[in-house]
Amino acid sequence: MPLLTLKAQVHADPETERILRDAMFCATKVYNGLMWHLRQELKEKGKVDLRRSTLNRTLKTLPRAKGYYSLSVQLTRDEVIQAYRSFFALKKN
Repeated sequence: MPLLTLKAQVHADPETERILRDAMFCATKVYNGLMWHLRQELKEKGKVDLRRSTLNRTLKTLPRAKGYYSLSVQLTRDEVIQAYRSFFALKKN
């Protein structure tokens, strides 16, 4: 499978740049936090519940949960679901 790498540079005023960096930090923390919880659940129970409602409950337990951008959290949550499903689809093959 070929990979495509995109490079981009954003030119913004300091306030906009701060907001963008914070949003990216949010997405990274949400992604890593959810993946950690899913790996723990798999290790403990042998299966994972990937429903949005379950992941939303998990999101509330993450550090800084109230400070995250909601749209960033929602999109990252959906990316985690797809990434986890893709991982297990590839693992089966």
